[in-house]
Amino acid sequence: MKVNFCVQANGIEVTQDQMVNAVKKEWQNQGNMVKDIEIMELFYKVEEGKCYYVINGNNKGVI
Repeated sequence: MKVNFCVQANGIEVTQDQMVNAVKKEWQNQGNMVKDIEIMELFYKVEEGKCYYVINGNNKGVI
């Protein structure tokens, strides 16, 4: 099953793919490899317009 998810609020739209790709890019910019991601958890805060993430249970960040 494939799921497509998006958030629409305050006149903006952010898709799941946009968030995942942005986190992958940030992960690579930190010197990591995408293949090392086992679990990616995303939390989008509409009121802030930011995506918080946790990779592999212990690597946290925000974009």
